[in-house]
Amino acid sequence: MAITYELVKEVTANLYDWSLRRIPESSKAEFRKALASETEPQAR
Repeated sequence: MAITYELVKEVTANLYDWSLRRIPESSKAEFRKALASETEPQAR
């Protein structure tokens, strides 16, 4: 398989898209902790 400009462009576009959509597990854990400890209804 040749590494063409179009292939590099497609792969980088897919990786960029994936990076914007995926939320790191550490961030999810912090969100869960904040939700559990927050007492103000508006902040929840």
